[in-house]
Amino acid sequence: MYDKYSIVVKNHSGSVQNYHLLAEPPKTPYSNVWLRSSGVFSPNGTARFSFGAEVFAVCGTTAKQEPLGHNVKVDTSDFSKVTLATGSTHGTVLYMEVIKDGAGFVGPQGKEATHGGAFGIKTGMYDADKYRHVWCGLGKANSEGEVVPVATFEVKPGQRYTIQPRMRFWITVGTHAQGTVIDTTRFEESKEINFEKGDGDIATLEQKSDGSFTDPVFTRSNAVTDGEMESVGNTAEAVNPES
Repeated sequence: MYDKYSIVVKNHSGSVQNYHLLAEPPKTPYSNVWLRSSGVFSPNGTARFSFGAEVFAVCGTTAKQEPLGHNVKVDTSDFSKVTLATGSTHGTVLYMEVIKDGAGFVGPQGKEATHGGAFGIKTGMYDADKYRHVWCGLGKANSEGEVVPVATFEVKPGQRYTIQPRMRFWITVGTHAQGTVIDTTRFEESKEINFEKGDGDIATLEQKSDGSFTDPVFTRSNAVTDGEMESVGNTAEAVNPES
């Protein structure tokens, strides 16, 4: 496992495109726009998404108490960095409560047994009739260093949820704002990038003139692996040829 990953998209579609990076959702077909490129020109423009492996738990409530669904924008109400379970190391388990109309993580926080590569969230006994659309999920840092939701699902009071982040992502095109909930089944033209199967930390793909994407090609960089230290940021960059 690497500390930093990159996805490079070459635009040969014939049109200027905004590319979205989505993470695999843990429980539903819903993901959230995590990183979004500015306009990428064709045929020589390139979008490059770079991100670290650090993960966060996030929670919140939807605006106007609307159901979590396609095109619903969510903002992080609260977040906490988590440790994933590995071998004999327990994963972080957080306690989430709804107080004064807001969802957040409160004590106690600790490490308990979870599935390998996972962390947990326990929900308090809040009023489910009043707060019908509370959500939790996986968060990552965006290009400004802010923790944003990347894969979310609605929760119920008095439950425990196990979240297992995967190194699987989707590239698609669109005009959605960062944090917008996306139904991944609605996109005809998208491509999965699976770092769990690919041999490397850089995935390069191309959008062709018919709108489809080529399969990603995985290569290795000089990125450090676990056990070494490196400062890693998260960026979405469009590189266009000079006019």
